[in-house]
Amino acid sequence: MHLAFQHSNLGYRVGPLGLLIGVAEAHRWHHKREHEDAQVNYGDFWMPGGHLFSAFRSQKHTLGAKE
Repeated sequence: MHLAFQHSNLGYRVGPLGLLIGVAEAHRWHHKREHEDAQVNYGDFWMPGGHLFSAFRSQKHTLGAKE
């Protein structure tokens, strides 16, 4: 169930909890077309490992037609 929400294109937000658990807004970065931008947010469920190894990105961005 979690992976269905994580890979959905729904615009749900969980606030600061998104820094700890793998939610769609964080996981989208993992699927970006630009290789250098896509090497982040590998955590399926637990994101602190990404913070520890500098592999987490959470800045706001707009999804475009390329994605």
